[in-house]
Amino acid sequence: VVWPEFGEHANARACAELPSRVECRVLRHTPRRRVLCIPGAPGLLIKQYFYRGPIDAFKTLARRTPALREWRALREAERRRLPVPKPLALGRGERQSLLVTEFVEPAVTLEDFVKAEPAVGIRRRTIREIAVLIRTMHDAGLYQRDLHPGNLLLRERDSNHEYFLIDLQRIDLDPFHAPDKRWRDLAAFAGGCEGVSRLDRRGFFKSYLGVGPGLKGDERRLSGGPQR
Repeated sequence: VVWPEFGEHANARACAELPSRVECRVLRHTPRRRVLCIPGAPGLLIKQYFYRGPIDAFKTLARRTPALREWRALREAERRRLPVPKPLALGRGERQSLLVTEFVEPAVTLEDFVKAEPAVGIRRRTIREIAVLIRTMHDAGLYQRDLHPGNLLLRERDSNHEYFLIDLQRIDLDPFHAPDKRWRDLAAFAGGCEGVSRLDRRGFFKSYLGVGPGLKGDERRLSGGPQR
């Protein structure tokens, strides 16, 4: 494996010294992707993206590797002060690309958090905080084409919640179609929130729209009122 880029974090360059065989947990494994967790302080998350055959090679040439796309998205999100796992190293090997980030733990996805049926007060507070986070991401010029509760991490620290945006290989940084992309993201996120009540959905949008500066056009569109 060759490591062409490292993050600006302590011990990031130590990723280049990882042995070819290391004790780890396999979190996900498909023909095109394997996600590994290496325990430690901090733990490491390694994503291996495999490409096989001419079709995968063409996609890699045209769109860059998934690891490189996510690496750039993570660095850009950091630059804009959005909460993401620390990007540590970008690697490439024979028919594969690799991304190494800090492993955020203990944490659960928002999807699993909702399934655990938290108390009403905690649930509503989380909805408000997630709405503000997504609004902050949009206002910073990032749009997530794969926005759903499984791509948001929640970590409890004392009585506070920390949130992280993950799986960012499908981030858009194009500011020219921001209104359309904003609503595309929100529609995708709403579609992935099965079992969420109408009251909670209204609370989400109220919090999203309550962040200044106001989005007057969005408010009229959401309420079904006349457009100008």
